[in-house]
Parts: sequence; structure tokens; C-alpha cells
Amino acid sequence: MLPLLPWQWVVLAGVVGVFVPHAAAPSLACAAVLFVLTPLRTHVAAGLFLGVLLSLRTLPIAPACVDAHDPSWPRTLSVRGTVLSVQSYPGERMLLVVGDVEILDADGTPRPLGADLVWSWDTPPHLVAPGSVFAARLRLRPLRGTANFGLPWAEQRWLRRGVGFRASSAGEVPVQWLRGPKSLRLRILERFAALCPDKARGMLLAVVGGERLFLPPALVDRVRRAGLAHSLALSGLHVGVVLGMGLGLANLAIRLWPGLALRLPRPQLAVALGLPWSAAYLWLGGAGPSLVRAWIMACVAGGMLWRYRRFWPQDAVFAAAAAMVLLFPAWALEPSTQLSFAAVSAIVMLAPLGKYFHQYLKKWRIPRVLCWLLGLAGVSLAATIGTVPLQLFWFGVVSFGVVWNLLWLPVLSLWVMPWAMVGLGASLLPGADGVARMALDLAGWAVLGLDRALAWAEASGWLQELALPRPSWMGWTALGIALLLPWTRGVRRLAMVLMALSLGLAEVRGFASPGMSLTVLDTGSSQAVLLETPSGKRVLVDAGGAFASDYDVGRLVVVPALTVQRPPVLWGALISHADMDHIGGMPAVLSLMRVGLWGQAGPLRDDATGRQLRFALDGWGGPRHRLAAGQRLEVEPGVVLEVLHPPDGVFGPWGNAQSLVVRLTWEGRGLAILPGDIPAAVWQQVADHGHPLAAQVLILPHHGSRDALNPEVWRQVRPMHAVAACGPWNRFGHPHQEVRHWLASHNVALWTTAQHGAVRFTWKTSGSRPSVDWARRPHALGEDIMSTIMPTDQNIRQAVAWIEEARKDGKDLAALLAEAGMRFNLSPMEEQKLADIYQDQIAPRREVQ
Repeated sequence: MLPLLPWQWVVLAGVVGVFVPHAAAPSLACAAVLFVLTPLRTHVAAGLFLGVLLSLRTLPIAPACVDAHDPSWPRTLSVRGTVLSVQSYPGERMLLVVGDVEILDADGTPRPLGADLVWSWDTPPHLVAPGSVFAARLRLRPLRGTANFGLPWAEQRWLRRGVGFRASSAGEVPVQWLRGPKSLRLRILERFAALCPDKARGMLLAVVGGERLFLPPALVDRVRRAGLAHSLALSGLHVGVVLGMGLGLANLAIRLWPGLALRLPRPQLAVALGLPWSAAYLWLGGAGPSLVRAWIMACVAGGMLWRYRRFWPQDAVFAAAAAMVLLFPAWALEPSTQLSFAAVSAIVMLAPLGKYFHQYLKKWRIPRVLCWLLGLAGVSLAATIGTVPLQLFWFGVVSFGVVWNLLWLPVLSLWVMPWAMVGLGASLLPGADGVARMALDLAGWAVLGLDRALAWAEASGWLQELALPRPSWMGWTALGIALLLPWTRGVRRLAMVLMALSLGLAEVRGFASPGMSLTVLDTGSSQAVLLETPSGKRVLVDAGGAFASDYDVGRLVVVPALTVQRPPVLWGALISHADMDHIGGMPAVLSLMRVGLWGQAGPLRDDATGRQLRFALDGWGGPRHRLAAGQRLEVEPGVVLEVLHPPDGVFGPWGNAQSLVVRLTWEGRGLAILPGDIPAAVWQQVADHGHPLAAQVLILPHHGSRDALNPEVWRQVRPMHAVAACGPWNRFGHPHQEVRHWLASHNVALWTTAQHGAVRFTWKTSGSRPSVDWARRPHALGEDIMSTIMPTDQNIRQAVAWIEEARKDGKDLAALLAEAGMRFNLSPMEEQKLADIYQDQIAPRREVQ
């Protein structure tokens, strides 16, 4: 049995209970483990019940709009609302969550929007305080993010907070502030920032006030890859420095008035002087989840020191968890909270091992400074070990920065923050600007030194993240059960072993390839396609890209999606052409994954994206292939990528017309065709060369644009399914209505990443039809639960009734079928069933050879 007190079992079960409505299968598995581990099953049951009850406050709201192609969005509206919370991000970007949102009609009449709003504001003229009330004209659209297999949905985090809409703006925006936007906290921070040296302002403002608005994105990227991102997130490290100031004041007071120690012992005096400073720092830092966790632990530790003159870290961790689950249950679902608790829990659990090594070092009379540095390295290593699963789950990559932590944390704790606090205090005193600037200059020297050191390490190739296989919840749970086996005996150990084996075997089956598969990843308004052979070899064709320069689709979406129950290995990586929305994510793929072959059909452009990809290719150093029509890439026996375009000898400017076109075949049978962004005229050129074009799946060229539609050639392809890689409510209107109409009239099921998320086609054998799965649908224990909420037969009956009524007016049947899919929000499989009803009255689908 784990060495936990009864109330701690209740807290642990309560934390598990909060996750039950959001991740039922892993939460119930963890609950079963708790019931096996302890005889205090009543405590566990009570904790689970309380956690589930508290989780009712965290349930997500319904999406504002389920049709990602509704032409009525986005809309420019006059809105009024109250700022609930504000987050600042590097590169001068601010995210405001707005509540009590009202739409103001032309005559000023307010109407409730129906959900909260998240407003992304680039280069705002100033920071905004929570509680501010404003009126502005914003361009709104329903909230929707990307959805990929095995990755968390960002939009679910917002829906749990009641946010259903989003808006974005840049620079000066005509805003009428009805209350705010400044507060005392922001005035203090603005005064502090004005006295900071320019090149160190962002870092100093981040470690003192938690505001990242002025942090350069390049510096943040280096800090993250060095494993130092936690030093920018206000947490226990920063609270510990502030509490250390209280201890220093206590030592000074006792030195000046020795008799004080007789009335108030040193530990109690340190608590009395340190906790008020930490409370002030909590307020100044914005009271985020990590900072609140650290402050609660500090208060609990202070109470123990005051009462017992010692404290128990395990009790402090559980007390902080209990307080946060009771007061802010939604925070338990946030990555910052999870990472914070995982780090401190790992440190507490491995502390006995650290004490053992410390005693061992004392026997060898190791210098005290070296022992302290080794202890710091051990703490950093423990925190890294504890956060690895969460880093992989939330971000897909891991940073091991023990050496950088060993170098930077002493400087941050003993130099940067003390001088920054001195500068902060001096900035609040009249006539002390000179003292504040001097202190902040001293703190800034260390920040500039870190920046130069990280830039040098980056140029030398020493800042490398790791992409590792990302097990599912079953794999992590099996590993956790295995680690808990030493605390079990007899029947309990047997039960734990059986659970670990069953979950482990299920995880191993997940790593096996189910056959031939093609997955169109959801990368927003860009395209990335993954091919996987029966033996597990994989080819990536394009890697997406984002118009925002600070959003790396490759690192945040593509690489994490490629490592879900798979090693970070690719047989090959191909790019269709040089547009940013196809190659923007490829540098991250080359740097984080092992790629065996590189293929391109034209030269890269001399723009920022092209230069970044050239740099990544130079660092990769593998074999490069120039692709042209007539070439065949045999991935494995029987699985071939046939290159259909561009013609050999054409290696000029690499635009849409020169896109790489490949056809996937398995034992001679056409499975899919990937045509890049080729226009309609190029389709004709490909057909005129006599290449076989038949394929069961067509990746729509140019994301479903009208200028890529070539009905004559598409009839030769004879697809069963078509996929448009496009973003929701995109300004281009992809896929175009004419494309939709042609597909519907030829009985081709249309899938879009905007509506369905990532779409996967799987062939069991070369002669079989593909089975289809898509990421944007809820799953419970592996089954689609939507059928219990919205019966598909009822949807189809309503669609048929509407079609029959509309046909009385002489409307075209094919157009009605296409419109019915959008009107009744039918899935492609439902659209297929609807089309089958009218199969004798529309063009029949021909079998693909």
C-alpha cells in the first residue's frame, strides 16, 4: 500500500473523478487501480463521487456552429462585453476572454451572443486588465481548432470555459472602454517595464509579473528547446526566491536584534516575513494555476513550520491539490496545472533518493557548493522525468535541459530575481528611478548573457528537442501500474499484474499497422498527407503551414500526429510545391524525425519559408531526389508511388502549375491520387500523357478550389471518396460549391478536414474498398456515441422528406443532395446512404480498377 494518509486517498480519487466526464476510459482505469491499491475503498469511492460532482462545473458547452462551411460566417459585428481574463504571449500578442457578450444592433439594441468570446489581439497598444468593459466592432466566427487522431483538441479547453466564439485583430483597434482598461497591477508593471533595459525588458517583465508580451519569439523558442521554459512560467521556483527574501530578512533581524529569536524562533519569523511578500507576488504575477499551486504549498508549509517547526512536502502537495480541485476544478484539466503538479510530485517522490546520495557525498567530503549544484541537477532531472508523459501528450516533443538548468537556475535565483525585485521596489519609490535602473541593468546583464549563450548553442546545433513515440493512455497506465507493483502484495499484486498485461497488450496491438492507410492530417488551411504501408513504412507528402509566423504547424501538429503509437521515423518526405501552406511544417519534421528519403520536383523560393527549409535540409544531410513524371518510388514490394507530374526537364519556378502529382498503387490497383495544387489545365496535360489515373480516393487539388475542377479528367479518376484539406469558414470558400455539386452528382463522398478533422482511409487488402474514420467525432471506449444522441436514420428521413418537398418545385436532384448534406449536417457516410436511396436517378459510381 502506498504511504498515504486517508485524506490523501480522498484527494487522489477526487482528482481522478474530475477527469471522468472528459476521459472516461483512462479515468476509470485509474480508479480501478486505486481500488486495488488500498483497502480504504470507502475513501476512494467518496473522492471519486466528489470529483465527478465537481467536474459538472467543467463540462464543455455545445459548439456555436457545427457546420464548418456555413457561408454566413465569419461576421463583422458590434459587440460589448466584460474582460474575464487576459493572457499575454511572446511577439506582442494578447488573448482576452470576454464574458457577458452582447451584439449591438444598428439601433444600439443589445442581444446576447450566447457564449463567451476569445479575442486574439496582435500588437495591442497596451495591456488590458480583467474586469474591463468595452464596446468594439470585431470579426467573429465560431470557435474551432484542429482535430487529429491521438492529439488533444484545443477547442475543448475553450468550450469547457464557456467560450464559443473567437475574434482576431491587429494594431490599433477602435475600442470604447466603458471601464478600465488599466488596473493598479498593470500600472506597476508598466512603470517597471519603462525602467528596464530594452533588450532585457521581456524576460524581466516575465519573471517578475508573468507578462510575456515583450518577449522575442526567437528567445522563447531557444529557451523552450533548452528545457528552461519553466523559468518563464511563474511557479514554485519564483515563489521560493520571494520566500527566500523573507528568510534573509529574518536572519538580518536576528543579527540586529538577537533577543528577537527568543520570542519568535527563526522558522516562525521567516514565515511571518516571507508569506506577505509571497501573497503580494501572487497578486502581481496574475495568480495563474502554477503560481497559485506554489503559493498554497507555501502557505501549508508555513503553517507547518509555525506549528511544528518542520514541514512534510507530501502533505503540502496534497493540500494544494485539494484546494485547487475544490475551488478551481477546471484548472485540473489545464496543461500548466498538470505539468506543475507532475514536476513537484516527482521531486517529492524522489527526494529520499536525493537524501541518500547527499549522505554518500558527505562521506567523501565533497565541497558544499558542488553538493548544492549536484542537488540542483537532481531536482531538475526529477522534474523532467515527472513531466515527460505530459510533455509528449500536450506538445509531442521532450526537452532535456538538465545542463542548462544547472547553469541558468542559480543565476536566475541568486542574481536576476533579487536584482529585479530591488528594481521593482525602487520603481515604486519617488525619486529612486536611478537606483531602479541600476538594479535592472544588473539583472539584464545576466538575461543578455543567456540570450547570447543560447544563440551560440543553437548555431552549434546543441539545442535539440526529442520526438519520441507517444503511447496511448493504455501504455502510460500500464507503465504506471508496473511502477506501483513494489507497494503491493499477494492478490493485489496479481490483480495489478493482470491489469498491466492487458493494457500493455492492447497498446502493442495499437502499434501494429492495420493494413495500407492514407491519413489527411488536419493542419488548418494547409495540407499534409501521411501514407503507411502494411509493413509500417511511412511517407509524408507535404507538412502543412500557417500564415502566423509564430505558429509552427510542424512541431505542434504534424510531428505529434506522426508519433502517436509510432516511432519518429519516415521512409520518405515529399513536397508537392513551394507554397508555405505545404512546406511550412517540414523543417520541424526534418529536425525532429529520422527521414530516409527527400523528394521535390522544383527549386525552393528565396523567401523566409524557403530559406528555413534549406537550412533544415542542410542540417538533415540525407539523400535528395529530384522527381519527375515517369518515376516510380517503390516503398515496399507492391506499394508504389507513381510520379505523374511535372514532366522531366522542367525545373523552373515551382508554383501550383508545377505541383508534384503522385498516384498511390498497391499491387497495381490505384488507391489514391495526390495532385498538389494543380489547376484544371494541368489536369488535362497529365491525362494527355496517358498515365493511368483511376484511384479510389482523390485529394482535392488546391484544397477544393474551383480553378482545379476538371470534370473530364476527374471522370477518368473515378473516385469513391474526395478529401479537401481546408480550414473552417475559410475566406476562399474551399471546397467550392461547383466542386461539391460535381462530387454529389457523381456519387462521390466528400470529406473536409474543416468539418471532420483528420480523415483516414484503410485498406485491409489490395482488392478491398477503404474503410473510413475521422477524428472529429466523440468516442467512448472505442465506439461512436453520436448514434445514441442523434440517430442517423432520423437525419436521413428528414433529408429525404425535405428533398421530396423541394423536388415538387423542379429543383435538380444532385444539387438537392449536396444541399441536404449541409442543411442536416450529414456525415459523409450518411450522405452516401442518402445517395444510395436515389442511386437509380443519379450517375452511378463505377468500380475503380
